[in-house]
This record gives sequence, structure tokens and C-alpha cells, in this order.
Amino acid sequence: MATVCRHDIPLFLCDVRTPGEQQHFSIAMLLALNRQLPSNATIGLMYDVGCVLDRSIAKYNLIPKIAPRLSIAVSVFHAYAHQFCCQIAFHPWKRNGFGKSNGEGNEWLWSLIVDTVENTRSMAVGQHGGKLLDCIS
Repeated sequence: MATVCRHDIPLFLCDVRTPGEQQHFSIAMLLALNRQLPSNATIGLMYDVGCVLDRSIAKYNLIPKIAPRLSIAVSVFHAYAHQFCCQIAFHPWKRNGFGKSNGEGNEWLWSLIVDTVENTRSMAVGQHGGKLLDCIS
């Protein structure tokens, strides 16, 4: 998992060693990013399942100091796979602050570094010593 800036430059990388896109990885990366920014900075996040993350943040009050400054959108490519009401609410071209960003910087990053990840890497649960998160900044 990676955090890239709006210019698609990698800022943080996390080695996700569990199956699925679990929300605690996104929260961990938001906390890491927030530590590098001024306390009044607005954060715009584009995430494939940003609509789900947005609901969880609100429902469970996950990041109360960041949430008021956080605007979440679903990346353009993934927005069209969501329900119509989600497309209206979370499409970045319909939300303030995202301009014509498409949110596909991570896809671009993965296509560049695909040769650095072994193609036989196992995705089974429990084969990595139970360690959940290795972050590099």
C-alpha cells in the first residue's frame, strides 16, 4: 500500500502482509502523513474504497483530530464500479479541492515497481510471522 502526493510522488509505503484492504492500514498511513503536515493542513484522500473508509471514520470516530480536515474521494477508475449514489458523493471531479485529479497515482507506481515484488509472493494468512505492518517513510 502506498501514499502518493497529488503529483504521484511516493511519500509512504506499507508492506501489507494480510489479505484484503483492511482499513487500519489506511488509518496508519493517514496518521503518518498527518505527522508531517501543519496541524491546520487540509488532507484530500483518494482511495478505491474511500466511501467505506469515510463511513468508518465517522461511525467509530477513528481520527477525531484529522477528520474535520479530511476530504475523501474515490479514484476515478474505481468510482464507476460503485453505486450511483456513491459516484455522486465521492467522485473527485464533483468534490471541492480535487480538481481533475484521477487518483490513479498508486496504479502508476505499481506498474513501475512490479519487477521488485517477487511474482511467487504468497498471499496466505499467517505465513509472515503475524507482523501486520512495516512502514517506510
